[in-house]
Amino acid sequence: MNVPNFGPDPVSVRSVMTADPIVIWPDTPIGEVDELLERFGIGGVPVVDTMDFPMGVVSKLDILRVSERAGTRDAWRSLDARLAMTAPPVLIDAEADVHQAADLLVERRIHRLVVVDRRSGAVVGVVTATDLLAGLAADPMTGADGPMG
Repeated sequence: MNVPNFGPDPVSVRSVMTADPIVIWPDTPIGEVDELLERFGIGGVPVVDTMDFPMGVVSKLDILRVSERAGTRDAWRSLDARLAMTAPPVLIDAEADVHQAADLLVERRIHRLVVVDRRSGAVVGVVTATDLLAGLAADPMTGADGPMG
């Protein structure tokens, strides 16, 4: 994939990611996850263990799949997030180049990457295709100053 250059120097994922993302535990009820996604207008959340190590991701699509398989209308709401999560999550180092992030999103056909700290392995952010596009739109090297150019 050929992603436009953000400028003369590599741009790190850290500079475009959403830092300190909302995360959930594997035993968080899927109904609560659904409400979090709706309340904050996000498409997915990382699932972490007690050390903040990423275990998976629960997205709106994951919730939809579980809700369709559940026998009764609201039975899925009390199920644990671990039953809906996509695992293992696709990870990227916070210091990786945005081009690597874009390549991963395209190769894996996904919408978000869980960003981890190189030293600790803990979740430090989430980067989405939208984050990458917003970074490009605000890049002074492209002559754009935002979404309207």
